[in-house]
Amino acid sequence: MTETDKPQVSREEIRLAYKLFLGRWPSESELDRMEQRGHGYDKLRQVFLNAPEFFRRNGWAPATTATGTTTPEKARTLIHLHVPKSAGSTLTAILAPNFPHRSHMTVGDNTIQQLSNLQLQRRSELRFIFGHLSHGVARYLPQDCAYITVLREPGNRLLSYFRYVQRITDHPLHGPVSQRNMSFGDFLEYAINNPVVRLEADNGQVRRLAGQGRQENSLGQEAALLRTALHNILGEDVIYGFTEHFDDFLARLKARKIIPDVKDTRLNTAPDKTDIGPELARLTPAQKQIFEDFTAWDNRFYDICKSVYFALPTQI
Repeated sequence: MTETDKPQVSREEIRLAYKLFLGRWPSESELDRMEQRGHGYDKLRQVFLNAPEFFRRNGWAPATTATGTTTPEKARTLIHLHVPKSAGSTLTAILAPNFPHRSHMTVGDNTIQQLSNLQLQRRSELRFIFGHLSHGVARYLPQDCAYITVLREPGNRLLSYFRYVQRITDHPLHGPVSQRNMSFGDFLEYAINNPVVRLEADNGQVRRLAGQGRQENSLGQEAALLRTALHNILGEDVIYGFTEHFDDFLARLKARKIIPDVKDTRLNTAPDKTDIGPELARLTPAQKQIFEDFTAWDNRFYDICKSVYFALPTQI
């Protein structure tokens, strides 16, 4: 189908697109101009993804100095939201040397109170915060912040997480998993009946980026969480990449002068490459349904984020 053959978007859909991509409602004159162009869905999406305002809103446009040169915009504090089994340990190792050691703090969703209990002066001195965190940590800090995170294909991430639990003896879940000699399918059934375990397994990337990584009352609210997670990750204070395209992500970070030229040395990786296919073949129908439910919203989130990411130029 040609662009003219495709269904034209409605005025209300154009209005919603302005809010989703640019974070604001359009004027009536903007709606008139866009409606007159008669775009289909694909073309409308590309218009917004390539709009200068979209670039500026997401922090991808460099700031121009009084001399006319460009310099990268730098937040005072970088918060690494480490999604488990997404090359987060490697990213932390790359980022940490760029900040004075005293300005580091490791914290997780379960220990966030340690950050909030610090005196205001100490919190203002922090420049790099990292750990298994959910979006929203910046509210504890008085200074400007930016988030950085890496997403991973949901099915492979879930299997990698299970295998990590299997082999790391000091992981809190290692005991139950090893004592019961769980298969991947057994682990899925175990997770669905244990809310604390389920929070990580059940669409955990959407949950973290929506700021609900440890909230049991978020279970069953994934549709709303997806909207919040997209709003957050496409915000001007978030930088994100993908495990499967980690080299590209590093290249973008170098181009923005967030990191120097570094060698990608993967840390905390599994001995064998994750291959979800054989594991899925061994699942019972009930276990397969749990797997699909646990990855459905993360898959939508991942696909949208990937589409936006690759709609942008590599060197930004």
